[in-house]
Amino acid sequence: MTRMLSPVPRRSTRSLLVPAALTLVAGLAAGGAASPATAADFGAGSVSLTNGSTGLKGQGVRWSASSPVKLRNGRSRAVLPVESGAVTTTATLGLKGTVRLTKGKRRVTLTGLQVRLGKRSTVTGEVDGGQRRTIGRLSMPAKRLKLDRDAATASASNARLKLTTSTARTVRKRLELRRTPTGNVATVAVTGHVKDAPAPSSCSAAYCATGLGAEPPVLDRPSGAVDVRSASLVWTPLDSFVRYINTGEGTSVSGGATDGPREVLPGSSSAFVYRFGFPFQRGWFDAATGTAATTFRGKVAFRFKTHTIDMSAADPEIEINGGKSRVIFRMDGKDGTQLGGTRGVLIDLDLGKAAATAVSPDGKTHSYVGVPGTIPAKAGSSVFAGFYAPGERFGSVTLSFTTG
Repeated sequence: MTRMLSPVPRRSTRSLLVPAALTLVAGLAAGGAASPATAADFGAGSVSLTNGSTGLKGQGVRWSASSPVKLRNGRSRAVLPVESGAVTTTATLGLKGTVRLTKGKRRVTLTGLQVRLGKRSTVTGEVDGGQRRTIGRLSMPAKRLKLDRDAATASASNARLKLTTSTARTVRKRLELRRTPTGNVATVAVTGHVKDAPAPSSCSAAYCATGLGAEPPVLDRPSGAVDVRSASLVWTPLDSFVRYINTGEGTSVSGGATDGPREVLPGSSSAFVYRFGFPFQRGWFDAATGTAATTFRGKVAFRFKTHTIDMSAADPEIEINGGKSRVIFRMDGKDGTQLGGTRGVLIDLDLGKAAATAVSPDGKTHSYVGVPGTIPAKAGSSVFAGFYAPGERFGSVTLSFTTG
């Protein structure tokens, strides 16, 4: 279950904080049922698309799909989990799963699908792994589209999906159709309800203003500690959050931070950057207590402007301190993510569940591979306060350092 990071409670847009909470029922796309609802779910609803009698169906085109998408009604309808969403003056539903238009052995693959409802209603996504584009446009009588920002609901009925000219030509060429599918390819009906995340149970003035509490103290350096000569850090945020952000403007790096390779991970057929590196600044290690503190520089930005997310995590500090190990970032942003350039605990580290740990024979190099990060126990001092429960998983870090 995945939720949108939105550290300012009850402000700005109403966002779907738990993407898998909605389902999309589609003739254009198909998907599995959403995960069972829990107290952490913040939305419900469906989008149904029934394969039109003209356009594609009349030329023998059928739908196929990959898990978690499941076809219904003899492949004329389908269901996709919604991976993200928001209702403001428009509604946006980001979908999870891969859908294919097939004719014989030929196919066209659609990924990263997103339905947008408003004055101009569209379906966007990637066609055969290409750049994101508008796949088709939805038309319907104005009275059949209802968006309620206060209630965070969206509904539409009898919407007709027509492929854009460029998409229609691509489909005709790759499926070797007799004619370009310019007619109605699906009829769409939408019902959706997106709820606010609950506000934190307690909220200081500092938290309400920035999403963070008082800045955490720097770990004390024992008198016997030695300097760290070199170190490397790779931060891997929660993969579904990365996919969610990439339905908007995505991620970017600056200040020395570096992108890892673009990867295709379960949950999407698109390749995204899931790992980020940071250059070393300084640090220390104390053999007697097994504690260490390393500081890095660089910034990773996360932007999804239609959902008022424009935030950054910079200059990470990694504290190795047994059960109190943690990662601190300087958090900043604007719009709905105004964090004020404040240092805050992003995640706690569970060293006991690292994929691997090692110490070199000379005792100078220490490595911690794939250490899982979890939401801090004191959620009120975290950027996640009120939106993620303490102990929930949020990515991992890999750290290696060598003393002088």
